[in-house]
Amino acid sequence: AQMGIANTRHGVTGDARTPFGSGKSCTACHGDSSAHLQDPAKNKPAVRFGKAHAALPQSEACMTCHQGGKQIHWAGSAHDRTQVSCSGCHSVHAAKDQVLVKETQAGVCYTCHKDVRAATMRFSSHPLRQGLMTCTSCHAPHGSVAEHQMVRNTINETCYTCHAAQRGPFLWEHPPSREDCANCHSPHGSNNAPLLKA
Repeated sequence: AQMGIANTRHGVTGDARTPFGSGKSCTACHGDSSAHLQDPAKNKPAVRFGKAHAALPQSEACMTCHQGGKQIHWAGSAHDRTQVSCSGCHSVHAAKDQVLVKETQAGVCYTCHKDVRAATMRFSSHPLRQGLMTCTSCHAPHGSVAEHQMVRNTINETCYTCHAAQRGPFLWEHPPSREDCANCHSPHGSNNAPLLKA
């Protein structure tokens, strides 16, 4: 697994921002692992990744470089609170991180969010199965200031990024839809078109 990192962004040697470009190589993420380097079969790295290991040290290793931007709300986010480490979703040693590929991202999210997967299999759903949109089209997995980790401040603002015609103004307004599209629509899927709850 360690050799695969050469084919990833982390393994780029010509960019000083990457672990291998900075000269730290494996120790940038795995910590000072001198005992491991001397005898890899006997000693494990200081920071180990995967579900069998504590989430906090794993995420802290990632956050040394990945701060701000999309990760600015990580601390206290739903995934942080439930101790999902970065490597719980991301495969940094893989040439193609499946969570960053539009067609395969939902499959990574469904590993934990089985209820959402079931909803997307219903008669009426957003085009996640077809790979035309992703979970991150609506949700910010690294945290957000909005409810349900939405990418915009409210559910409706998020819906309007694709459904601009529903923004209005309308001659006859319908207050429940102005308050929250999810009052009537089940965003992940429904057996009532178009995504209606009833």
